[in-house]
Amino acid sequence: LGLGQGAPELAFEQMQVIFNAQDPSGRLPDYINDRYAYWAFTKPPVHGWTFAHLRAMTPDAYPAARMAQMLDWLEAQVGAWMSGPRLALLPGYRHGNDAGWDNATCFAEGGPLASPDLATFLILQLDEIASLHLALDQPEQAQDAIQRADALCEALCRDLWDGSRFVARLCQDGRQVQTGQSLLLYLPLLLGKRLPAEMRAKMLDGLLQPDRFLTVHGIATEATDSPLYRANGYWRGPIWAPTTALFVDALIRSDRAETAAEVALRYCAMCNAQGMAENHDALTGRGLHDPAFAWTSATFLRLANSLLP
Repeated sequence: LGLGQGAPELAFEQMQVIFNAQDPSGRLPDYINDRYAYWAFTKPPVHGWTFAHLRAMTPDAYPAARMAQMLDWLEAQVGAWMSGPRLALLPGYRHGNDAGWDNATCFAEGGPLASPDLATFLILQLDEIASLHLALDQPEQAQDAIQRADALCEALCRDLWDGSRFVARLCQDGRQVQTGQSLLLYLPLLLGKRLPAEMRAKMLDGLLQPDRFLTVHGIATEATDSPLYRANGYWRGPIWAPTTALFVDALIRSDRAETAAEVALRYCAMCNAQGMAENHDALTGRGLHDPAFAWTSATFLRLANSLLP
C-alpha cells in the first residue's frame, strides 16, 4: 500500500512474491525469503482488502489477465481458511501467530479460536472476489461470492455479537473468551455499512471513549485501562502500523472520516518524532524494539500522503 500510488508495478510484485509460494491448498507461508518459506503459521487473509485498495489507486495497472490471476489466488486462500477449524460457519485461527496478533489477550485461553477479525477479512475478500468477477464480466460468479459474503456476515453478527461488542469464541465448544480487552475485537468496523447502524454506533463508542484505546499517539492494541495492558507488551498495548492502517480505513468506512484523519495525524506525528520503530508505546509514543521497520515507514507514507491538501 505504501508503494501503490507511486510504484504500482512494484506494489503488485510485493504481493506476487508471496502468492507465488501459495500451497495448492490455498494456504500462504507465514513468511518467505530468498532461502526458504516458513509454514508453521500463516497470516490472516488481508489480501483481498489490500488488492481492493491497490486497484482503486491505479486501475490501469490491473488488466484482465492480472485480475484473473488475483481471483485464483484469493479464491484459493478463502478455501484454505474455510476448510480449517470452524465454529459452525465461522472459521478459526489455530494460533495467535496466524492472526498476526501473536500474543493478543483474546488468544490467552487457547484455540482454535473463532474471532471476529478473521470473518471480517474473509467477507472483505469475498467482496473483492465479487468485484473482480464483475470487472471480468462474470456476473454469476460475482453473485455467488456476494452470497457467501452475506452468509458469513450473518453468522458473524449472530454468533459473535454479545449485544455491545464482538467477542471471540473457542471453536471446540463455543465458549466465549473472557480474557482482556483486545483491539482485535473491533476490526469488524471495517465492514462499514454491512453492519447495522446500532451495532456500528456501539462499537465506535467502545473504541473512541477516552482513556481506553485512543491515545494522543494513536490506537493502542489493548485498552489502556485493561489489567492486562502492558506498555511494552507486543500486542497487549503498543501501537502498530498495520492496525493503524486498518483502523483508519475502518473509521472512514464507518462515516468517521474526521476521526480517521486525526488518528492518521497522531500516528504520523509520533513516527516523525520517535522514528519508524516496529511498534510504539501507546502512552508515551516511544519507539520499541526494531528502530527501523518497513511496515511502519510504509504506513507513514500512505497516511501522510492522505493528509496532504
